[in-house]
Amino acid sequence: MRRTALYVSFLVLGIAMASWITRTAAIRDAIGASTEQMGLVLFGLSLGSMSGILAASPLVSKFGTRPIAICGIGFVMVAMGIIGTGVLLGSKLMTAAKT
Repeated sequence: MRRTALYVSFLVLGIAMASWITRTAAIRDAIGASTEQMGLVLFGLSLGSMSGILAASPLVSKFGTRPIAICGIGFVMVAMGIIGTGVLLGSKLMTAAKT
């Protein structure tokens, strides 16, 4: 059961990141962002990733692995919804807000 949960976690996170990264140019065109603005969006993605990595250890120590993993996957799914909505609305701010 734990192994299956781990596989599903990595699958969901991998699909989410692959769908975002491979469509970066199309997303940039859809929201009318410049290359520099997309660089800032991607920089925000890096900052968010590093913040998550640094916060994970104390949070897991305090709350345990399961709730933090579930919250993390939930946050990724919500972020992907926000990115999709931002792209559909052509909103640079909403697309960048996921970071």
